[in-house]
Amino acid sequence: MSKTFGLTLLFISFIIAFLHMTAGIIAFGLALCLLSIHHFKQEKREWFVAIVYLLLGITLMVLAVIFYFAIEL
Repeated sequence: MSKTFGLTLLFISFIIAFLHMTAGIIAFGLALCLLSIHHFKQEKREWFVAIVYLLLGITLMVLAVIFYFAIEL
């Protein structure tokens, strides 16, 4: 009984850690997207920097979602 309980707790902890990691990557990607909006609103209009931040943020979010669904299958 304790072996099964221990394996169950280990499995649950891996799931929690994975979800926490995925949520952190998505949050970081969202922060990069918000930073790109900040660069778009500046007077200097640093378009290149803003576009790089936006693409990097979107890429991180998409990869995190793909990684999440790949592990779930």
